[in-house]
Amino acid sequence: IKLTCLIGLVIAPILGEGTVTHAEQESSVSADIAKESIVKQAEFYAIVEEVVFNEGLLVNFIITNVDCDGTLIGLVCEEFQNIVNRENLSFSNTNNKLSPKEYYENTGLEGKLTFGAKILPARLKYYINEDIQSFNGELVFQLNDIQMVIKIKGMM
Repeated sequence: IKLTCLIGLVIAPILGEGTVTHAEQESSVSADIAKESIVKQAEFYAIVEEVVFNEGLLVNFIITNVDCDGTLIGLVCEEFQNIVNRENLSFSNTNNKLSPKEYYENTGLEGKLTFGAKILPARLKYYINEDIQSFNGELVFQLNDIQMVIKIKGMM
């Protein structure tokens, strides 16, 4: 019996080495998949409030609620919605120089986005529809490692 146990103790690690290698390969593959599935860009939709224009130049607005893009589910969506519901987002234009309308549509304007104690640089591109006195656009900023894009609509 002792001899059988001794042989088992010697042979078991040799047989088990193949399994360990397989397990290590499997875990590195799942780590690579997890790395690739991390969200790098998140898209949201919002209707802005308390909009201030100065001669066609958007000066500031507030976002009180966001909806997630249909493909964005899970924590990023829920966490950002909770932040906005709790603290609201406030955009302020930091470039008060008037430019042609095309500039705001193509290049956009620099500004700062404030929510809670955070102040982040942001870029806003927007298009004004003068027929119905409304505008729509895209607010882009970086939050941690995620590029956040909020498609906005509002009334003038």
